Amino acid sequence: MKNIKIQLSAILISIFLIAISCRELTVTTKINKDGSIERIIKIKGDSTDVFNDTYPVPTDTSWTTSYYKDTLTKEENKFVFTISKKFKNIDELNNLYKNDNSSYSKLDREISIHKQNKWLFTYFTYNEIYKNINSFTRYPISDFVTKEQFNLLFNSDDDTIEKNKIDSLKYKNDVDKTLSKIKLWYNKNLFEEFYDILTNNVKNINDKDLTVEKINKNKTKIFASIKDEDDLDVETLINKSSEILKTNISDKIKINEETFYELEKKTEQYIYLINGEKFKNEIIMPGTIISSNAEKTDNNTLSWDVKGNKFFYDDFIMQAESKYINTSAVVLTILLGILILLILFLSIKKKEKK
Repeated sequence: MKNIKIQLSAILISIFLIAISCRELTVTTKINKDGSIERIIKIKGDSTDVFNDTYPVPTDTSWTTSYYKDTLTKEENKFVFTISKKFKNIDELNNLYKNDNSSYSKLDREISIHKQNKWLFTYFTYNEIYKNINSFTRYPISDFVTKEQFNLLFNSDDDTIEKNKIDSLKYKNDVDKTLSKIKLWYNKNLFEEFYDILTNNVKNINDKDLTVEKINKNKTKIFASIKDEDDLDVETLINKSSEILKTNISDKIKINEETFYELEKKTEQYIYLINGEKFKNEIIMPGTIISSNAEKTDNNTLSWDVKGNKFFYDDFIMQAESKYINTSAVVLTILLGILILLILFLSIKKKEKK
């Protein structure tokens, strides 16, 4: 268990370092009229931040890079690092996600772009989905908190935060209640998965001091001892269970780092998703924006702030639709109109002569 504890501590330290880093990360996807795509990753920060090659979207060695000093900021020693690539179509871009080997490879995400010609106008529809990656599903989080409560805690925008300053006491109470409910949800799921692994391992030993019957009899008592535990982990569960069962579980079933490895990985993922790095996802659509669910819009540029907790409660979907005028179709329509009017005019003149 010592190795597991060290692994988890390393994850927490890396999350802390991400949290305190000052880099500003933007992923821009430009959709061209011919269906080709250009993706640009821009990182702003000091020299150590910008050369951190952990990106929220997959890349490879074929991307073009550039590096320069940020002259638009008053802060000293700030730099900009960009990495970019052009893709013939959306399939090429999605293939990168399929072959992703980075720390983000567990994310189930996909972009779709549809182009539809309708004579005078061409319409583009963009959809990008980050599938819900919450792996603790024995007890759904929706049974404990609503999406609004979850967002209040993790995904509040600037306007919401300003409004909550007016009634800070109520806001604090709401946050405390939501935190308490999320903690209960997490502890209950972690306990149930731990309980299953423990009882399955106990079945393989023959020890009168540690039996499945004894564990079942004390299940409620064990859960009560960890129900309100902050930062619950597998080691705490083993220690608490050992105390209540009055036997050393680690010795009895010869626990090693493989015994609860998958469960530990789940806890690491949970911590990372809740505390991981935020980035801005920016889409540049061709033509005029018709509709979108973007958090910010600037002409035909749309943006969303993306962070793990955005797709922890349910899927995170980014959508937009735009259109542009088909100049050739407009010219052809005008010419056809003129031709029709000319034919009508000549026809009328011919009748008048008769």
